[in-house]
Amino acid sequence: MSPDDKAPVAHSPGQTSFSRGLDVLLAVARQLCEPDVCLRAEYHHDMKILAGAGAFVSTTSSDWQEHLEVPDLSCGTYSLPAGGTDPQSPHTEDEIYVVTRGRATLWTTDGSAPMGPGDVAFVPAGEEHRFVDIVEDFAVIVVFGPAEYSRA
Repeated sequence: MSPDDKAPVAHSPGQTSFSRGLDVLLAVARQLCEPDVCLRAEYHHDMKILAGAGAFVSTTSSDWQEHLEVPDLSCGTYSLPAGGTDPQSPHTEDEIYVVTRGRATLWTTDGSAPMGPGDVAFVPAGEEHRFVDIVEDFAVIVVFGPAEYSRA
């Protein structure tokens, strides 16, 4: 990896926070891949469009919609209603959250951070965390690496 690969992601004037969040996520993914490794993945020819990813599902508690599972990662959308409670417990896999709708606070034992559309967060495997202070209907794309429950 060259020093240029670690440069911060540049933002264009007028760029939305959602597209900035996606730019950050893509920059992280590029830094995690060795040159050409991503192109050689055995399932690269089965590109998938994850229809509905990031869309809020109306619920009175919580809702999980899985969109993709392959050996190295899985992806889904997690929805929580305004005023709701997040019942999740620590996972055995690393997680990346990309907020697509609403506002909440991501709480961990080390601290907390307000989250809104376009925000991206990483939570390492085993770290206790949950969303609290859910002030608007909340939807977040969750990427697990490796696939969810594959280390359980």
